[in-house]
Amino acid sequence: MTYQLKILAVFVLIFTAITACSSSGKREIYPPREGDLNYRELMLKDLEELQGEIRKSIRFAKQDFAAADEDPDAEASGFKNLKKALRLIFSRPDAENYVAKLVPEVRRELAIYQAYYSMVDELAEEGLRAFDPSLGVNTVTLATYTFMLENLIGEIQAEAKRQPELRKTIEKIANADLKIPQDVVQERKLSGMFLSESPSDMAKRILKEKLSSQ
Repeated sequence: MTYQLKILAVFVLIFTAITACSSSGKREIYPPREGDLNYRELMLKDLEELQGEIRKSIRFAKQDFAAADEDPDAEASGFKNLKKALRLIFSRPDAENYVAKLVPEVRRELAIYQAYYSMVDELAEEGLRAFDPSLGVNTVTLATYTFMLENLIGEIQAEAKRQPELRKTIEKIANADLKIPQDVVQERKLSGMFLSESPSDMAKRILKEKLSSQ
């Protein structure tokens, strides 16, 4: 990560509460939930730090799978750890192209169980649920989910040409007709001048421009 990017990320952390408060009149916003990821914090991590966290989750997953014969809950825990790793990879702006560098490590483990496509779809579902207004998802958390959905679509779009399961995931995002709330638009603009195309609009564009021949 460049020095300038780290400075920017540190600077924008100061404005988390300000952004949420200024937007609360437009939609009901609750505090972050335990376990919610924060893309601003993830922006501060370089490739080595992210690899360390991901490999830790993979190590725990392997331990869980090894214990599956004796513990009926171990396999589910293993998949939970791999999902945690994949979620982490997708949940930050991908200016440094870290997604392409980090996904293969997790995908290799999921491939053993033929679970990569289904887990990608589960993460897409999680991202779509976060847009439910009744949940009042925190501004920074919802912004993090926008990055997750963007990166997820970007990662699978090429393979979706030949893999129906991945195409269905993109179609699911497109059909959700997500609208990015104004507080999230402002948050993304403040934190790095990130454009705020709806993940649904992005998915529709991909379907039209790159997958329409199918």
